[in-house]
Amino acid sequence: MTPPPLVIRPATERDLPGLMSVRPDRDVHCERLARQEDGEWVYLIAAASGPPRIGGGGAVYGFVVLIWAGDEHHVGHPILADLRVRVGHRGRGLGTRLMERAEWLCRERGLPRIGLSVNPTDNPRAHALYLRRGYRPTPQPPHCDIYTVLDGHGPPRFYEDWCICLVKDLTLSD
Repeated sequence: MTPPPLVIRPATERDLPGLMSVRPDRDVHCERLARQEDGEWVYLIAAASGPPRIGGGGAVYGFVVLIWAGDEHHVGHPILADLRVRVGHRGRGLGTRLMERAEWLCRERGLPRIGLSVNPTDNPRAHALYLRRGYRPTPQPPHCDIYTVLDGHGPPRFYEDWCICLVKDLTLSD
């Protein structure tokens, strides 16, 4: 199934139903929208172009979070977090387009680097995408991210994710 023409843009509250179709966790989406409103993050989505539907935004096919302040593993530069593309639409360049837009926003601010964390064993497709996009491993040892997962199939559960840090130099051309 090929998605309709897409636009990469910041999410709004009207996109909440579409966001839930990619990740069914309302609290996470509401926190991200609030942090975007505060200017801490940009919550980018790949959404169907055209006028929004009555009662809500159009279809959302994927998203990524751009966190301007980084985190404890990426100090001094922004990071990308939680890049997701809806099942059935993966492998069609949506993740690349989301990353390109986030990188462009960083370049627009004059920021020279961007980072992310990935579990290369559990997520080899994402790891390969990041390497193709010019992200390179840092000398930092792997770290453990622990977070709550809500998937609509039972109670929340904790997930432990061993990750490596990757960084991209934005002053180099792609």
